[in-house]
Amino acid sequence: MRFFIVFDLDDTLFPEADFVIAALSELERNFNIAPGTLTSAGDFPAAFDLAAKLTGRPVGEMVDFYRNCRPAIELPEATAKTLAELRDMGCGIGLLTEGRPTTQNNKIDRLGLRRYLTREPLIASPRSAGGTGKQFAVYTGGIDADLFVSVGDNPAKDFAEPRSLGWLTVMLRDKGRNIHPQPASADVNIVIDSLAELPDVLKNV
Repeated sequence: MRFFIVFDLDDTLFPEADFVIAALSELERNFNIAPGTLTSAGDFPAAFDLAAKLTGRPVGEMVDFYRNCRPAIELPEATAKTLAELRDMGCGIGLLTEGRPTTQNNKIDRLGLRRYLTREPLIASPRSAGGTGKQFAVYTGGIDADLFVSVGDNPAKDFAEPRSLGWLTVMLRDKGRNIHPQPASADVNIVIDSLAELPDVLKNV
C-alpha cells in the first residue's frame, strides 16, 4: 500500500516549548542578557518587556528578533530515525504547518526536515489571523496514494478535514508540554505515544 503522510510541525515533529526556550536563549545571547533571564520570565509579554528594559531597545525589536532568529535546535534522534524509516518504506512525506513563514521556515531548515520530504512544506496562515488555515486537499492535490495519513497533535486543526476526506488520522499524545489541548473526545483513528510507533501502525493497516 502506498502511503502519503502529512505531518504537523509544532509539538509533532518538534516540541514548541523547546523552540521557545532556544529562541529566547538566542535573544539573550545576541543582546548580552544573562542566560536564563528571559526563559524564566514567565510568558512572552513579560520576556519581551524585560528584554527591552535590559537592553534599552524597543519591545518590537525584541519580538522581531525572536520571530526571525535561527536558534540552535536539532531534530530529536528518534524522530529522525522514524522519518528515515518511513522514507525507506516508500512513504510519501509532506509537512503542513501554520504560523509566520520566516519563523516556520527557519525551524524547518534548522531541523533539517527537507531531506525527508517528498513534497515541499506548506506554511499556512492561521484562520485566527484571517488566513485560510490548513488545507489538506489543496496541499496533496495531484499526489497518487492508496491512503493519506495526517499525523498531528492538535484536534482543532489537524484532523477534521482529513477525516472528512477519508484519511487515516493519527494523534501524537501530549506529554504535558503541548501548546494546544487534547480533549478526550478528540475524533481520531489512532493515538500514539511516540512517533516511533508510526511505521508499525502503517504496516498493520
